[in-house]
Amino acid sequence: MPSEPSAKQKANKERLSKLSGEEFDKAYMSDMLKDHRTDIAAFEQESDSGKDSDIKEFASQALPTLREHLKQAESVTGKIEQASKTPQDPAQP
Repeated sequence: MPSEPSAKQKANKERLSKLSGEEFDKAYMSDMLKDHRTDIAAFEQESDSGKDSDIKEFASQALPTLREHLKQAESVTGKIEQASKTPQDPAQP
């Protein structure tokens, strides 16, 4: 395990730290969708063609959870996108 975040992870944290509100929500969820899709692909690859039986089994067992998390992230993203298209009532804070 790495002892600290990678340069890419640090840059991503810096980018997100400069955002707020809807802008942050959209960027964060975009990252979550991308990360979950990447992870699912890697876990599927390991589950299908892994050489180490313990890791292969772990990947197989983790896939349903990763897929469910992706569904949840897609749902949240849809709600964020829908909210951004809905006109805001000026009387609402």
